[in-house]
Amino acid sequence: MKTPWRTTARQDRSRATDDRIVAAACELIGKHGFEALPVAAIARRARVSIGGLYARYRDKMALVHAADEAMVTAFETAFVKAMAPARLAGRDIAGVIEAYVGAMVNFFTRHRDLLRQVVLRARSTGDPGFTDRIRAFNERAHGTLCAELMLRRRAIQHPDPEAAAAFGVMFVSAAAREAVLFGDPKLNRASTRGQKLVRELVHAYCAYLGAPPDQDKS
Repeated sequence: MKTPWRTTARQDRSRATDDRIVAAACELIGKHGFEALPVAAIARRARVSIGGLYARYRDKMALVHAADEAMVTAFETAFVKAMAPARLAGRDIAGVIEAYVGAMVNFFTRHRDLLRQVVLRARSTGDPGFTDRIRAFNERAHGTLCAELMLRRRAIQHPDPEAAAAFGVMFVSAAAREAVLFGDPKLNRASTRGQKLVRELVHAYCAYLGAPPDQDKS
């Protein structure tokens, strides 16, 4: 039987220690990358002994799993808040897409260094655990956006609204990720939280759907 990559924190004090360890790992991965991740520095920053750290996490790779798991969880929390039905009520197609893309660009911008390292590692190693977490999250997030767009499908002129919504969310998500994490800062940081990038992606998606922002009246 394979040893779990971390132990489960059952007490409040232990969970608080875990939170400090993961926060320290996230910060230092963003600064140093995965290969040069300084475990001793993580322990110092989390105010735990190295022995205490390894009592919770099997090895350095376990810290990597904890960091990217924490990012996926935080990412999902941001999207759930941004895409809450009550917040989208009364919004047209452009407004719904803006909520989605804005939350994504905001999160990418705030966690740029760490997320860049996470994406580079995923591309180079093909870690199945990370891939599975991202795929599951994308299915939920993309599904939520597509469902909201289908509630407004009368304003979509594309001949296949379902396919267009699904394809469009893939291209705007990929474009936002590449622009913020790897692209020209002049594009994605031209204004607070990358609003120029958000605006351009919203226009591109709406145009592809056949629902330009100035014509969407649903």
